[in-house]
Amino acid sequence: QNIREDKGYTYGAYSYAANAALFGAIVTQTEVRNEVTAATVKEIFYEIDRIVNEPISEEELSLHRQYLAGNYLLSLERASVIAQRVQEIDIYGLEGDYYQKYVTELAGVNSVRGQELAAAHIKPNDLVIAIVGKADEIKEGLMAYGPVTVYDEDFQVIE
Repeated sequence: QNIREDKGYTYGAYSYAANAALFGAIVTQTEVRNEVTAATVKEIFYEIDRIVNEPISEEELSLHRQYLAGNYLLSLERASVIAQRVQEIDIYGLEGDYYQKYVTELAGVNSVRGQELAAAHIKPNDLVIAIVGKADEIKEGLMAYGPVTVYDEDFQVIE
């Protein structure tokens, strides 16, 4: 909402959790004009900071709980997803009844617990920023966030 509706930088901004057995990532992606690339990164950092340091409103949390629970229940209509859930129990070392309790556990997450989880798992000082664009137009603005490495289309470092 911040970069889409409030700032007008883009028509769409997305994020999702990408999990693996030993690590995870929260991926945020959007498409913006070169002239607002650095400003967009600044706003993404602002939102990450809010997630870690401010409790989520009950209204927003309720929407997310309903969305996650609904998608989870619908996903069980596909055999491939059920097989994936069984694999996840093994890969992540979950209790055998983890997914049987998932919706109930999800319903029990309040804003305080959500903030505790965010603070424990989101590391704002350990981020990687990957941007595709015209380096000569966006590099200088991005240097405020750390060293910038520019690659060519063959993934070779050029500066």
